[in-house]
Amino acid sequence: IRDVGKATQGLALSADGQRLFVHGFMSRSVRAYDVSRLGQGNPSLLAEGTTIESEALSGEVLRGKQIFYAAVDPRMSKSSYLACASCHLDGEGDNLVWDFSGRGEGLRNTIPLRGRAGVTSGALHWSGNFDEVQDFEHDIRGPQQGTGFLADSIFNTGTVNTPLGDPKASLSEDLDALAAYVDSLSGWGTSPYRRNGDTAWEAARGHGKQLFESSETGCRSCHSGEQFSDSGFDPGKLPRLHDVGTLSAGRGSRLGQALLGIDTPTLRGLWKSAPYLHDGSATTLRQVLTSRNPSDRHGV
Repeated sequence: IRDVGKATQGLALSADGQRLFVHGFMSRSVRAYDVSRLGQGNPSLLAEGTTIESEALSGEVLRGKQIFYAAVDPRMSKSSYLACASCHLDGEGDNLVWDFSGRGEGLRNTIPLRGRAGVTSGALHWSGNFDEVQDFEHDIRGPQQGTGFLADSIFNTGTVNTPLGDPKASLSEDLDALAAYVDSLSGWGTSPYRRNGDTAWEAARGHGKQLFESSETGCRSCHSGEQFSDSGFDPGKLPRLHDVGTLSAGRGSRLGQALLGIDTPTLRGLWKSAPYLHDGSATTLRQVLTSRNPSDRHGV
């Protein structure tokens, strides 16, 4: 059954096997089909109901979220199985490390989108190679082999077809809607490890904060401000990248050139984003500061 709603998340068959109910997460619907003669023609739609009383998202953000989940859209991927949500379900990360050597990026730990609100937290990707959400058009047209959301004539105008080139914002309503959804992903959630009221824990937390902010450890030199990150671009769209001794043979490159450093990740949401570092080579925060920091280049 081809058209069963957007982002199908659940199926239920009636006890007598005559009716199939399909939940479309992003169309906010449940559709019922007559499957009593399955295999003898297209099942007929019996009824459709809505799963919500009112939509909480704005029209543009809802449209962007639908695109975010739409693997079947040929603009998103060639084989109809890849979408943004494939790795970023609910805007989070999949806590996996992917080998992007084929696209020149090397080993990359999936970065959660939720909480970063698009480019509010700075550059995009560990290599700082995107400066707007609309730059994901390159991943869509490249590894995902989609046709893209920009017309070819527009994509090949000026330096639009170059990451960090001419802005892509305002060139496609759907690409802008996708960006609006990613921009809406604010809020980090509450760490389950927080134990307010626990005197011993509060004391340890206070001591940890003093260490973090001290000039001796140097943590704050890069993990600064409300986002605990200095991520961003200097004049000439030069990203602030740092070599903290974690680059290895699997580092990959950046925009076809040598990768000389890594974008500073925010420390917000750390409780749910293991493994750590750009290549996922640290499974714990202790390893970030010890075995993966042998020369004290990543804080002392």
